[in-house]
Amino acid sequence: MSKKPITVSILATPHTTASNLYGLFDLFNSVGFGWENIVFDRPADPKFEVRIVAAEGKPFLCAGNVPVSPHCSVEDVPETDIALVASMNVPTITPPKNHDERELIWLKQQHSRGAIIAAACTGA
Repeated sequence: MSKKPITVSILATPHTTASNLYGLFDLFNSVGFGWENIVFDRPADPKFEVRIVAAEGKPFLCAGNVPVSPHCSVEDVPETDIALVASMNVPTITPPKNHDERELIWLKQQHSRGAIIAAACTGA
């Protein structure tokens, strides 16, 4: 009997660093697959259901002009187990500019629903 995967929604913004975003996506996506497949030649059921979300579900360029194609918009994710803010390329002494209010509202909603809110590096 397989257990339902934990949902992880990684929030991406135009300030997001691609290496962190795609590294986190790959890391969570490989749990239950990578090691089992390489060592035993038999993938197990995935432990996480991972998606990249953004204020809008449309493709955009993140920091370093790296393309991001979100799986969906924040409005398309009413509930997630873990909301993860990826690292951002912004000065640490000033808040990110041009933040979309929908991102902050979504994070607050996820927290109120009991989701774990986490951040990687400068995403905090």
